[in-house]
Amino acid sequence: SRQDQPRGDSVEFKQPGTGKLVGWLVSYVDTRGSALELREGRFFITGTALKPHDMVIEDATVSTPHAMVAAGLQDGLRVQDLMSDRGVWIKRRSQDGFQRIGDSVKLEHGDWIRFGEVEFLVCLLSGGA
Repeated sequence: SRQDQPRGDSVEFKQPGTGKLVGWLVSYVDTRGSALELREGRFFITGTALKPHDMVIEDATVSTPHAMVAAGLQDGLRVQDLMSDRGVWIKRRSQDGFQRIGDSVKLEHGDWIRFGEVEFLVCLLSGGA
């Protein structure tokens, strides 16, 4: 597991911008950190854009498409791997290591998610979910 190893190269992010704000995916690829907004709706996590509202993570370990995300204030955040080459991995707040997922999984505030080799801390607004 690469959870303790920072990525040495830069990663470019592009994000969808519609719907109400649900939270953020926070990346520490560089020491300053950066955040991608999570807005209500359904969209792909992908290496290259397929649709206008995809969240693009330009990294060689991220497939096109890589995962499907459904985000909402009431329903929370759900992610499903789309048979990507390098997988979708989650680490719950209470766990030490990442586990690969296949089915749709609900993420909670404080969980970590990894698409290929790109990791994010999940930061969600409270909304009854």
